[in-house]
Amino acid sequence: MLLRKAELKDKKEILDITNLLYLNIPDFVWNRNNFIQKQIEKGEYFIIEESGEVAGIMSLRQRMNGMHIETLAVKEKFQSNGFGTKFIEFAKKASQEREFDTLFAYSFSEYNIADFYLKRGFKLMKYVGYYKHHKYNCFGMKLNVSNRSLIKRILNIQTKNVGFASVILMGSYFSSALLGLLRDRLLAGRFGTGKLDSYYAAFTVPDFIALIIIFGAISAAIIPIFSSYYVKSKEDAWQYVSAVLNIFLTVLIVICLLLIIFAPLLVSIIAPGFSEEKRLSTILLMRIMFLSPIIFGISNVISGILQVFGRFLATALAPVMYNIGIIMGILFFVPILGITGLAWGVVFGGMLHLLIQIPSFFNLGFKYLPAGRQVRDIFNIRHPGVLKTIKLMAPRSLGMGAIQFNSIIITAIGSTLASGSVAIFNLANNMSSMLTNAIAISLSTAVFPAMSMAYSQENKKDFEKKFSGAFHQILFLIIPSSILIFLLRAQIVRVVLGTGRFGWIDTRLTAACLGMFSLGLFAQGLIFVLSKTFYAAHNTKIPATISVVVVLLNILMVLLFVWLLSFPGVFLDSVKYILKLQGIGDIRVVALPMAFVIMAISQTFLLLIFLYKKLKTFRVKDISKSLIKILIASVVMAIAAFLVRQGLVIFKIIELQTFLGVFLQLTISGLTGIVVYIFVSRLLKSQELKMIKESFFRTNFRTIDKSK
Repeated sequence: MLLRKAELKDKKEILDITNLLYLNIPDFVWNRNNFIQKQIEKGEYFIIEESGEVAGIMSLRQRMNGMHIETLAVKEKFQSNGFGTKFIEFAKKASQEREFDTLFAYSFSEYNIADFYLKRGFKLMKYVGYYKHHKYNCFGMKLNVSNRSLIKRILNIQTKNVGFASVILMGSYFSSALLGLLRDRLLAGRFGTGKLDSYYAAFTVPDFIALIIIFGAISAAIIPIFSSYYVKSKEDAWQYVSAVLNIFLTVLIVICLLLIIFAPLLVSIIAPGFSEEKRLSTILLMRIMFLSPIIFGISNVISGILQVFGRFLATALAPVMYNIGIIMGILFFVPILGITGLAWGVVFGGMLHLLIQIPSFFNLGFKYLPAGRQVRDIFNIRHPGVLKTIKLMAPRSLGMGAIQFNSIIITAIGSTLASGSVAIFNLANNMSSMLTNAIAISLSTAVFPAMSMAYSQENKKDFEKKFSGAFHQILFLIIPSSILIFLLRAQIVRVVLGTGRFGWIDTRLTAACLGMFSLGLFAQGLIFVLSKTFYAAHNTKIPATISVVVVLLNILMVLLFVWLLSFPGVFLDSVKYILKLQGIGDIRVVALPMAFVIMAISQTFLLLIFLYKKLKTFRVKDISKSLIKILIASVVMAIAAFLVRQGLVIFKIIELQTFLGVFLQLTISGLTGIVVYIFVSRLLKSQELKMIKESFFRTNFRTIDKSK
């Protein structure tokens, strides 16, 4: 007796056995030939041979919640040999090796083999499925898995649809954002905006290195190239990953060591307005933070590969762990090391970001030196995949480099303004980016591997469907959220940052900057999905070129707005009135988010124009129809939230002199707006509500049912 993985040469035998299976179901018509061939190619079919003859078959598929026996059949003359039991034992062992605690099996009622599964330890589950009106039962068997293995299994959860992946990512980004708010509250309360200028300035160059070398490569090249390798050869795919890790890590180490040496010169360029004390503090922090791009270089390559396999939970937890590391730095390192504890907290957060993903990565089957490969193969800069990565990432890195260069310019200009301006800009930006991280990044990250795969398979319809779904959902979620942020900006800042050394003027200026950022959130959100649509189609030049153009525009706009806000006039008075900044002398820091918003909106419209011309992946009429409904619901929501916000104060229901009063005003007004928005959207029959419900709340069992 030999139990082995099926090969393509076994397809006829498997088809013959499955044909016998379906004699009892005459109307069960489907394309078994193609389906079985795909399962064989994926390694999901197994056979038992007896004396050279195929005696039985089993299809065993790995899903998000465990291993699933979808077909199990033994020829009649071999049924007394116990081959069915041997298949079950093999499936149990495969489940335990993958650290699943449940083994599932399915059978149509016409087969009358329920007793077979029940006698071998399975239990009949309540779930009943149907295919072409034929009922099939689901059986489950609990397996012994250690607590340690259970944790690994949770980290290896695999998502099968974009909606569920988005839920996982959105939840993690939201959790990370909450931790980020706690982090910023601790920073603002302990240091105030003046000392935080050094901390945020020190971030700029390490972030610049990480963005142009790593993030550009992952989003533009590594995911689509790895996908194209993997569908042909797993060994070639893992060799490509090893080569990328080795080459990128070497480059990062060399660059970061050089920049550590030249840190004083870098700080003089990026923060020319800092005092000598701030300059020395920034140099020290920056040198320590140059360790983080090296760590993130490894971690984010791993994240990209995990996303290809749908392992979004592990990647989703990474930013949460990163913020936990920074918070630990504030609470435990700073009291011992002073302000340098912040930098070591960043490095520690980077290590946690990497370590949380390592188990899932190796669980995929990664081998540093794949079978049949030599060491020179994974240190080969001339590897075709590596060369293509460099070719694809170059334009993307240029684009991301332009964006980060923009941050460096903003930091440089901010350092010449009032003390604390760099910190105020970054604190407001962090709060506004919470929304784009939770919604836009989660959706675009989840849909990107699916779009890449659809493009590789030349499935234009699926490519368009994935893009359209993400685009509509981002508009539906971000537009009303940004309006609420603008209306409740002061309450948000007071609740999040209003403590310790964070003063009243700091609060008002940060609230004003947050209000400005909120006006461009819809654009920032769309940039993510639009750019990744180009990357999925292996086009990185257009987004990169547009990024360079809009960054140049932003620099000009910053200089213009800073100049306009430097002297009395209609422009200065209008800005102070709209943002409620009367009585504050220097409000030039507001020029920074004003220019940033104009840049984001310009970038979005340029991406839309070129995407429509190049790929024609969306319909203007459909978007316009949805946008009108979203705007109507948002206006009604804004009116309701504003009336509640004012009414709570006018009728003296709350006292704004206390933290609790401000928190209640924020919470009640915000929840009222959300409820009204959903209610009006339902009245208008917005398709996005149905889209979100179908994609986000589709159960795993329904997914199984459809695959039958």
